[in-house]
Amino acid sequence: ETMPQVDPQRLFSLCEGMRQLRIVDEEGGRYSVRLPDRPACFVDVSDDTDVYSPEFWTELAAHFEAAQGVGWDFPGGGGRYWCARALAAQSLPCLRGLSLGRVCHVVHVAIS
Repeated sequence: ETMPQVDPQRLFSLCEGMRQLRIVDEEGGRYSVRLPDRPACFVDVSDDTDVYSPEFWTELAAHFEAAQGVGWDFPGGGGRYWCARALAAQSLPCLRGLSLGRVCHVVHVAIS
């Protein structure tokens, strides 16, 4: 599975013409597109802030130690996204209920 390439200008133009969407300017000339009637609940996957408990990291570390040498298949490549997908597919108790964006953040914090 590969990620499709997205033209950011075309995406912006498409979203700009839709009343059901709201464009929000972000830092660095970036933007996000949101649903106007929903609260913002985005996870900044590149935020270095560790919001997870020591128990969380202990449980995740125990999983990595147990899986050492088993080898994981990362279909489609590497990076935070693919690692997060592989982790989420493991159905680990410490990751239960976390969105894929939140698991991407976990991966980012773990490797930072």
